[in-house]
Amino acid sequence: MELFDTHCHLDVEEFDEDRNEVLAAARAGGVSELLVPAVQRATWPALIRLCAGDAGLYPALGLQIGRASCRERG
Repeated sequence: MELFDTHCHLDVEEFDEDRNEVLAAARAGGVSELLVPAVQRATWPALIRLCAGDAGLYPALGLQIGRASCRERG
């Protein structure tokens, strides 16, 4: 069975050192595709680049209200 992870913040800096290993482990466990939601507008460009480099990663561009500044929210 192939799985789709619907909420994985693989783009955050905590994964900078081992992102490839984490992704490889997920794939080895049957997770073939992952939705990577943004939490703030400033991270959108890096998130888009990350997902563009892997056919199984999908960006979700949005704002996490608890982390978004008033300016980002409009």
